[in-house]
Amino acid sequence: MNLLSSLRYFGDLVARRPDLVGLYFRNRLREGTLALDQRRSDGVSRFPRNVTLKLTLACNLRCKMCAFSESGQVSNRLSLSLSLEQWKAVVDDVVVFRPYISITGGEPLLYPELPELVAHIKSRGLMCTLTTNGVMLQKLASKLMESPPDMLMVSIDGPADVHDGMRGAEGTFNRACEGIRAVQAVRREANTKSPWIVVTCAVTEYNHRVIDRMPGIAADLGVEVMNFQHQWVLTRRMVEAHERLLGEVHPASFEEMGGMAPPSVDAEEVVQAVERIRALGMVNGKQYIGMYPTLDSGEVRDWYGDPHKWVRRRVPACGWMGVNILPNGDVEACPGMIPGNVAREPLTSIWNNEAYREHRKRLIRYKGLPICLRCCRYFRVD
Repeated sequence: MNLLSSLRYFGDLVARRPDLVGLYFRNRLREGTLALDQRRSDGVSRFPRNVTLKLTLACNLRCKMCAFSESGQVSNRLSLSLSLEQWKAVVDDVVVFRPYISITGGEPLLYPELPELVAHIKSRGLMCTLTTNGVMLQKLASKLMESPPDMLMVSIDGPADVHDGMRGAEGTFNRACEGIRAVQAVRREANTKSPWIVVTCAVTEYNHRVIDRMPGIAADLGVEVMNFQHQWVLTRRMVEAHERLLGEVHPASFEEMGGMAPPSVDAEEVVQAVERIRALGMVNGKQYIGMYPTLDSGEVRDWYGDPHKWVRRRVPACGWMGVNILPNGDVEACPGMIPGNVAREPLTSIWNNEAYREHRKRLIRYKGLPICLRCCRYFRVD
């Protein structure tokens, strides 16, 4: 698409969702000043821009590309998760530094008090994003839309046959699409601008030949954004290298961290598919097309051709910009690195404790760890 189409899209975004534009620029400002934190010798950081709440590891699907499905962690009981009141307490604690809250899982729609938690986040004036496989979305649309998240991300991996095959259950494509339409219907009826709907597609060995069909599917659904994510991989070789380097202070487990073999794909085929998508332009009609991480063709070739080759090696921003909180309340600075638990002390106290500060120092010293090679957090800057 031409420059005029892009300008029209972003002009519409500014008019409809100035809050999302503001979020973008606040994140970019923090990214631009990140070096100030990373120059500190004591490992102290300003509070994060993003706090991710992993409400549960339980999931209603058994996806081929999910190592946690193979390890059985997606069968976790909901009783192992924090209570609604405990999650609310986390929100109340972090409101002082006004991060945006990401809700994920597992499948977060399995968490029975999810709508109440989103409503609490919004009542505290914080922005909220929600990621789901969409299977339960139609059933919960009305309740969720009573106080909707600012952004709703629904995972769709390809046309119906490809998606259902990857997700391990027939009909999941149609259920995800109907869920999106149900949310859109309530949004129109309520005359509200939230949520901004994003279709996300992970590029894997199972769908890389058909990913260029996804913008058309997303356009048919009328969503605002079509986003592609290059597949994250953690190999035994990465874990073994990490253990040799830091095993005593930052233990790593291939099984517990979701390790998997690298995808069996022809890197050149992925490059060609990505180039076909790029040819559509940043904006395809009224739909924004993004890729994460944003890699040029040579970097895509490296990403899939050799998972043990660094792509843009640098100090990862994750230790300063964001944090995950696991279902049991563990604060996950990095897979395997747990500096505290919010069920015992607030995140605002954990954020700059000794364990967290030492972790940041290691990130600077080694300019990324072996387990960072194909980790989504390595590239996150918000």
